[in-house]
Amino acid sequence: MRHDFENFAFDKSDLIIAVGYELQEFAPSRINPKGDRPILHIHRFAQDTDPAYPVASSIEAEIGLALEALIKEFTASLCPAYPNDAIIRALHAEELKAGENDASFPVKPQRIINDIRKALGDEDIVLADTGAIKM
Repeated sequence: MRHDFENFAFDKSDLIIAVGYELQEFAPSRINPKGDRPILHIHRFAQDTDPAYPVASSIEAEIGLALEALIKEFTASLCPAYPNDAIIRALHAEELKAGENDASFPVKPQRIINDIRKALGDEDIVLADTGAIKM
């Protein structure tokens, strides 16, 4: 579990919004090692306690309904782009490109992700809820 582009945004964040996050899936010390960033916890149940997971506020509700309510209150204009967004996107594109033509067997995850990404639009998002997928 290296510190890579998925983690960069956490390095500069002043708030972590954790949606459906459970401590047993991924150690909070990986995203908040000093425990110095407050957490907005959104889940069906109360958060677990951990020094690296200091919950400032918790929304305990059906996750979809909670997110819909938040969307009604906030707009994209309230969330400025991450200043290093272009760097992160370039690193991500480089990683996708690395798997683009990999014809090895068995098929590597990088090739599968690259092929899925090609089939999707720029604004499409895919989530895989299999626990700590990066491991």
